[in-house]
Amino acid sequence: MAASMCSTCLRNSYTKLLNRVAFKTTRNVSLSSACRIHTHTPSVVHGPGSASTLLKFRGSFRQPVQFYSSQSTTDQNEDQKEDIAEEGAEEQEEYHTIMKGTERGKGPSSSHEFQAETRKLLDIVARSLYSEKEVFIRELVSNGSDALEKLRYMQMTDAEISDPDLPLEIDIEVDASKKTFTIQKLHRLKHSYYELFKCNTEGGVCQGVALYQKAQLSNVQCKSYDRPKYTLQYKADAPLNIRALFYVPDAPMAWEMSRELDAGVMLYSRKVMIMNQAKGVMPKWLRFLRGVVDSEDIPLNLSRELLQDSALIRKLRTVLTNRLVRYFLEQAKKDPEKYKEFYKDYGMYFIEGILNTQDQQEREDIARLLRFESSTKHPGETTSLSEYAERMEAGARTIYYFHAPSRELAETSPYFEAVKEKGHEVLFCFNPYDELVLLTLQQFDKKNLRSIETEMAADQTGTDKIDSSDADSLKQEEADALISWITARMGQKIVKAKITNRLVSHPAVISVMEMGAARHLLKTSLLGRSDEDKYRLLQATLEINPKHPIIRKLSTLKDSNPDLANLLADQIFDNALVAAGLVDDPRSMLGRLNQLLEKALEKH
Repeated sequence: MAASMCSTCLRNSYTKLLNRVAFKTTRNVSLSSACRIHTHTPSVVHGPGSASTLLKFRGSFRQPVQFYSSQSTTDQNEDQKEDIAEEGAEEQEEYHTIMKGTERGKGPSSSHEFQAETRKLLDIVARSLYSEKEVFIRELVSNGSDALEKLRYMQMTDAEISDPDLPLEIDIEVDASKKTFTIQKLHRLKHSYYELFKCNTEGGVCQGVALYQKAQLSNVQCKSYDRPKYTLQYKADAPLNIRALFYVPDAPMAWEMSRELDAGVMLYSRKVMIMNQAKGVMPKWLRFLRGVVDSEDIPLNLSRELLQDSALIRKLRTVLTNRLVRYFLEQAKKDPEKYKEFYKDYGMYFIEGILNTQDQQEREDIARLLRFESSTKHPGETTSLSEYAERMEAGARTIYYFHAPSRELAETSPYFEAVKEKGHEVLFCFNPYDELVLLTLQQFDKKNLRSIETEMAADQTGTDKIDSSDADSLKQEEADALISWITARMGQKIVKAKITNRLVSHPAVISVMEMGAARHLLKTSLLGRSDEDKYRLLQATLEINPKHPIIRKLSTLKDSNPDLANLLADQIFDNALVAAGLVDDPRSMLGRLNQLLEKALEKH
């Protein structure tokens, strides 16, 4: 691998090194013992009288420091001097600001090593300050920036400078085959990009921050060539100094769902990269974002790679999270169809954020981003919790929801049938995590979130009494006798059986308090447990419809054909469990279904 980056992006860092060495800063000197440094004046490239410094960092990082002097020794013959001058003159026209890899040292060399005690101390300091060798390179490059900026400032203040014409630039080159990392201070000044800018590439649009070349930005920063779905530039001076740029990739990658990953956001402090992945600065649920955050208020330790003030970092995370949530809400209002497509791809991250957040207010803020189909909307059309709350009648305090695999199953469910006549709007949760997140949320905007199954179990209106005016219904005596028989037949499967007048097309329904929570427990903690344990958890009530033909036939079969009645009662109960989503594997009832079919065909 060999690459060259613009000198402007890296010059600042190199000069920081010179500055720190000049002022005897311990942090930089400690790393000098861990690398080999070559300095010379490559007159071959720049001609006689030019001043240039070349630093090469070799692979081992365990070599003594060597210095190559550009001055000729007294025993250097005149012919050699003339050859150097001629070569420099030939290359004068090829003056360049990007290295060609042909530079070489001139003159004799000498090796110098730190004393053993000093080297040992410096190794300890280096290892305690920097977690990786890459951080050392970053600091080396970054330190040059400070020195250049200081020199620039001194030039503007008319300070006495020994070399006022010194060009403010450096260059860098990497050679993988030679295992070298080369930084060269050059003469020609290039344009700098220290503020946020937008880069339009042929494959799409990507955005990034300074200290990169425009042609490299889409590959280095975005690591993607698709067009971002959303892009946010954010600037704030209070409560914190923040310069941030975020974008949402067009589609998420499967591996990004792993919670082991951190947010794909780079962290900068005063335009110097601190972290390639800003752990702790963004919440886990926003790890699908790409971008950069720059803040002058970020507290760093001496190595500038570790964050110190956890309270301030939490403040930064809160400010950024709130701004992003507000941005997504703005986009949802601006273009609902585009947001709908975005939610299909990234809605699971919002659900994760609610499930893994302890603060209720933060949960409700994220919940504003959720979308559901509604019983009052057309199929495929979605709505938010905020919009539901706006449509509620004055004084209403409950938001209703219902979990089902599809809209068709939801609208034909006995639970939806039981509450439909009351005129409640019901949000449909087709994804199991939709129901789980509403169970976790519990409240939204001071309104309770309640499943219609729980509402049905708590509402006893229209139960236990027979409508004597209905000729198609069982009589009260027949109903009481059937209830007693069903209770005995079900045994520990139920705690109670009773009459209900809330059903129309369904023969029976299971009612369980906190049905959603029970359903998730059966699929997680109680998975694989015995049926007795499951029934003990459910504490179910079996409600039967006295007007349904199956229930009326069961009332007569319990006396005329007990065997068939037993099969029918068991199947009615299992059907109710299936309708409630409480049966993971319906294959267990196939044997009984076959017996029922045989009984039904005996007369034919």
